[in-house]
Amino acid sequence: MPGVGPRSAERIALWMVRARGDQPEQIAHAITDTRQSIHACYLCGFFAAAEICEICADQSRSDVEGEATTNYIVDLLKGKPITLTRIARGIPAGGGLESADELTLSAALSGRTKL
Repeated sequence: MPGVGPRSAERIALWMVRARGDQPEQIAHAITDTRQSIHACYLCGFFAAAEICEICADQSRSDVEGEATTNYIVDLLKGKPITLTRIARGIPAGGGLESADELTLSAALSGRTKL
């Protein structure tokens, strides 16, 4: 599991063996339910319970507005001694960095493009 090193995995395994009650079974059931009901959004790849995630399905959002804002900022900062970049593919729109694994994050950062 990403983010769980050998020592953490050992601690989790020991906790599961020593745990009283049904908490480990509840966690296992929650993991199973999540794997069966959550998948990648068809449009952006973010977490979704339906074919399209809530972010992409939200009619009040506009990707055009986001592009317009980007172009406005680029125009404002042209000629300034800074480099503007756009994050590359690999991290879904609306997705948090905390949910990205190291390989995905590395690919996204190395594939940035100038604006």
